[in-house]
Amino acid sequence: MRICTDASRLALTAGQIVTLRAAQGARIDCLSGSLWITEEGATRDILLGPGQDARLDRPGKTVVQAFEPSLVVVFESRRAAPGTPFWKRFAYALTCYFISLGMRRSAWRRAYRF
Repeated sequence: MRICTDASRLALTAGQIVTLRAAQGARIDCLSGSLWITEEGATRDILLGPGQDARLDRPGKTVVQAFEPSLVVVFESRRAAPGTPFWKRFAYALTCYFISLGMRRSAWRRAYRF
């Protein structure tokens, strides 16, 4: 069994705020609900709806607030160790991608009872 440990699932209530520190490169997926995301030093904010995602590109703090009850997945970006062969990096990225697709699909099915 392979477990991708660089993802965190969050169930946020309406108005709940989560602060992420040093999250540059991370990806936030909104599975249900709606989110407002603001990054330290950014000139724009991000609004996400169900099925949308955003990649964080600023160092520093990031604030995520739910407008309504929301299911969120945060994927941490990992840098490969120096000297890691390309095929290992590619295989890991591909595995995490397919795991993220499975998370999205299963959460969507639960939310809409298919």
